[in-house]
Amino acid sequence: MFSDTKSSYTSYTDNQLKQYVNKYKLDEQLFNILKLYITRNYWKTKVNMESLFTLILNNGKLGIDIEQGEMLYNYGCSIEKNKDDLYKFSHLIGGLILDYWNIDKEIFGDIIYSNYGSENKKPIEKIKQTKLQDKYGGIWY
Repeated sequence: MFSDTKSSYTSYTDNQLKQYVNKYKLDEQLFNILKLYITRNYWKTKVNMESLFTLILNNGKLGIDIEQGEMLYNYGCSIEKNKDDLYKFSHLIGGLILDYWNIDKEIFGDIIYSNYGSENKKPIEKIKQTKLQDKYGGIWY
């Protein structure tokens, strides 16, 4: 069983981090629901996102992996032209990425990299929470 805290100061192994991400990332069905919320602009309404986040948490999931994040971010950037909404969207995606140590500035831009990335530094003692674990974050509303 994977634990997201360690008692020693040694870094997690790559395998342990992969297990963590695979355990808590959205499965295909939940990911497709999230994509639908983005496609139909449901993500812009707090009540919609709270119901989705409740569904995700009730299924034991906590966020998305870096590949899911990249796909959603690229899609959102291609359709969202409003600067304020793009800012909020960036926080939504960045706040959901489980393997934040893999966030690349060239792929995700300054907002996600600066707020959610870790300059490729892997966690040592504790893996930081996603915004789902942090009472939905509230940062994009």
